[in-house]
Amino acid sequence: MEQLRKTVKNNKAHISADAAAVLLAPPLRSIQFTIPLRLDDGKLKMLRAYRTHHSLHRGPAKGGIRFHPSVTQEEVSDLATRMSMKCSLMNVPFGGGKGGVECDPGSLSPAELERVARGYVRGLGVGLMGAETDSLAPDAGTNEKLMAFMADEYAQLSQSGSSGAGVAAVTGKPIGLGGSRGRTKATARGAFLILERVLGNEATNPLGKSRASMSDGLTVAIQGYGNAGRYLAEMLVDAGCKVVAISDSKSGISNKNGLDPRAVWERKSKTGRVDGKKKDNNDDSNNNNEQEQKETEHAEGKQKQKQKQKQKQSKADKDGDKEEGEQSDVHGADQRISNDELLTLDVDVLVPAALGDVITKDNADKVRAKIVLEVANGPVDADADEILHKNGVVVVPDVLANGGGVVVSYLEWAQNRQGVLWSESKVDKLLTRHMADAFKNTCEMFQEAKSSAKKKHGKEQEKEEKTEKDEKTEKTEKMEKQGTLRDAAYVVAVERIAAAIEGHA
Repeated sequence: MEQLRKTVKNNKAHISADAAAVLLAPPLRSIQFTIPLRLDDGKLKMLRAYRTHHSLHRGPAKGGIRFHPSVTQEEVSDLATRMSMKCSLMNVPFGGGKGGVECDPGSLSPAELERVARGYVRGLGVGLMGAETDSLAPDAGTNEKLMAFMADEYAQLSQSGSSGAGVAAVTGKPIGLGGSRGRTKATARGAFLILERVLGNEATNPLGKSRASMSDGLTVAIQGYGNAGRYLAEMLVDAGCKVVAISDSKSGISNKNGLDPRAVWERKSKTGRVDGKKKDNNDDSNNNNEQEQKETEHAEGKQKQKQKQKQKQSKADKDGDKEEGEQSDVHGADQRISNDELLTLDVDVLVPAALGDVITKDNADKVRAKIVLEVANGPVDADADEILHKNGVVVVPDVLANGGGVVVSYLEWAQNRQGVLWSESKVDKLLTRHMADAFKNTCEMFQEAKSSAKKKHGKEQEKEEKTEKDEKTEKTEKMEKQGTLRDAAYVVAVERIAAAIEGHA
């Protein structure tokens, strides 16, 4: 909301008083309800659940549903606001929505998770969700299997069947149940396309001509190794980048010569950790508290680990007990690293792909990357955003960087409504078009603001020589006046929503 208020305040000339009042008002609706969960052992557990609709002026609400023990109404409302901005910037016909259930999916069995998913839909009811009202999607702690349960529950409640508007009430489903090709990699693909354009544009690339493309030896660190982090790492390496560090919620690894993302994922799939080591109570990496976004194994990982513990024990004993820094045929020269350490590595691009607020005023000055690509939702808080900007770091905002997910959710919604299934190449072509347009519109707004600031600065600049301290202060002031990519993205999004508000009025 803070960014939204700032954007509205600074663009009064383009936004009417009525539109500003609507934009800055509390969300359209926020509901809280309780899901009674019957555990496998027969005990009853009451789970708190939330859903927020921020704005419906551009279309039905759209947003994920997360299962996480720290979910709050405040967090859900903030994320719903971001979704309004994201949907508008990506130019898809949705407003912003978000939901969550206070639970630890890793501690629940597959059957218990199914009950939570179905209970969430029953709690909302057909009046508060649907293809024309609020279309749900996966988020942290949920996956396509849980989306399938939700879609099935909605179809039964609404008696809408398994096609058309009924199935479009939920996106992120398996392909066989109305999902879309290209959905699994959509967030990563969108982030890749945006980074590619940031590098190729002089106005947005702080690295200079020597790092103007993926193949120029770009170094990258990725925090969070769920779907988004994993596939983005693979795409970056395939394009010629060097991913030198990767972390998840339990561990982290770095290698100055570059990591093999596919080998890291295979290791994580087998052991639950990117470092491939079995749990060690004295391991500092266990103190990492950042959860990766949309982990595909989040729902069933713990259960599978229990079932396969005996099979893994032999390998874990061989590979997992090696001392730090010791080489093996799997780990090579990989070094263990914490999430905090990863954020301050000297790399070209830092990718926070876990949960929010991992870069704050406490560590922002330590960030040495020149580009921060926000694949997670809200990984950089407001105070840190200002610090990074003053330090010359280009932050590619989440509403732009991770918009690929909502674009393909829209494409799935559209396919469901039409009763068709498009090829992956068609989905990718449409995704590319939406991402390219979003970047173009953001960049044009950014360059316009930058040009205005430059002209203003030119008039104010004194001709006499300045001391080194004066020059540093001048540079900081100039950066502050120029605005950021986040400012530009929000201006584009807000102006579209304001136009829709005016149209409704």
